[in-house]
Amino acid sequence: MLQKDFDLSGQNNVHRLTVFITADGLFYSCFTADGTLVRHHSYTNLLFSSRDTVQSIVVDPVLRAQYERIVVVVLTSNDQQLAVPDDELIKMIPGLEYKHIHMEKLPGQLAYNYYGLTPHQESLLDELFGHDNYIVHNFLFALTSYYLGINKPMMHLHFEDTTITLYVQKNGILQFYNTFRYLGPKDVLYFTLAACQLTGIDTSQDSVVVSGWMEGDTSIYKKLNGYIKHLSIMDDADFRIATTQGHKPFYYFTHYAGQLCVL
Repeated sequence: MLQKDFDLSGQNNVHRLTVFITADGLFYSCFTADGTLVRHHSYTNLLFSSRDTVQSIVVDPVLRAQYERIVVVVLTSNDQQLAVPDDELIKMIPGLEYKHIHMEKLPGQLAYNYYGLTPHQESLLDELFGHDNYIVHNFLFALTSYYLGINKPMMHLHFEDTTITLYVQKNGILQFYNTFRYLGPKDVLYFTLAACQLTGIDTSQDSVVVSGWMEGDTSIYKKLNGYIKHLSIMDDADFRIATTQGHKPFYYFTHYAGQLCVL
């Protein structure tokens, strides 16, 4: 069992907050002014439309505190990328018709990403922080921002508890992005190798980086390692964390990347 949540904020001055939202979860991290992660907390198995299930979030004093910067990173399964903005076309995309649609130009890309928050998710964020007091980015925006200027072919695999997000970039250009639910190693291997084949990633030469809730000794990682020569766990020296008690920076990539989006 991975060690996810911890709290050393009482020993440090907290200046920044990152909130990571999925379809049924909300996770937040607190950072010092120099970008050191000092707290992480998870809310899982949420039904955002149910007031009862989000009540503990609404009254959480950490989320009600004041911060210099609040960044929300959203992971959705129905992102749509277009070469030019087309708000009318997006309205016809299944899955977005009942959501509050957001659009943002991807850093370093000739592409615009459309994604949606449910009205209940957006109302919760407004209630917590005030409508104009937080910045929202899609996870794809965070990834393209993080890998801005990287020209070599590469793949990034990010794991949440039941989903894997695949990101492929070549010559600095986004080639593939999608999120899938998985049950085990065979699912992950299938999605990964299919994306490699589709985008021309060479599993014997190109690098594949892993982040999120994954470790090198798991059956999933070992399965991938049997097919991908240059597979590695993310190691970024700029990702500072206040504890080493089983909590590793690459677990919290979405939160670090969210903070880097606005630097």
